[in-house]
Amino acid sequence: MQKSQKEEPTAIAIENADSAKALDEQKTQSVCVDPVVDEYHVKLGWRSWLVVFIICFVNMTQIFVVVAAGSVIAFIIRDLGDASISGWIIQGPLLMQAVLSPIVGRLSDVIDRRYLVSLPPLIAFAGAVISARAESLSILIGGGILIGFTLSTVAIIKAVPAEVLPLKYRALASGLRFVGGATGGL
Repeated sequence: MQKSQKEEPTAIAIENADSAKALDEQKTQSVCVDPVVDEYHVKLGWRSWLVVFIICFVNMTQIFVVVAAGSVIAFIIRDLGDASISGWIIQGPLLMQAVLSPIVGRLSDVIDRRYLVSLPPLIAFAGAVISARAESLSILIGGGILIGFTLSTVAIIKAVPAEVLPLKYRALASGLRFVGGATGGL
């Protein structure tokens, strides 16, 4: 095979880069691409949306845990007594969140997120049962500390809808999660 007489240069020398000839050689041909042709329909099943609504519920309960104790702390002190340590009812779960959030956040990059999102709520459920049956303020605080395990997943539950939904539905999932959070604060 013979090369054609008019061969395109593949590189331009540095000293000739500003010349008019070099600028003419750098012109490229633009190609229009229709984005609709390249798109394909993603069929989402009920499981994907179930995961999104579970994440909304988790966000609601996490915010409810933080908000609810402050509104009923006077009644808790009246029933269980020992007002000197009542601040730990609110601070216990938040302290667990502060301690465990960096650890859980880093582990979510290494380990699969679904385990780190599903296991702490089981610990929190045990804490909720302990708190519901508490006969002293110390037991209630211990249950609250167990509930704090699930607060450490606040940062990683935001990433779960991004893993199960295509890009065009992520804003909707984020909005639903915000509605869940707003409901928890009521």
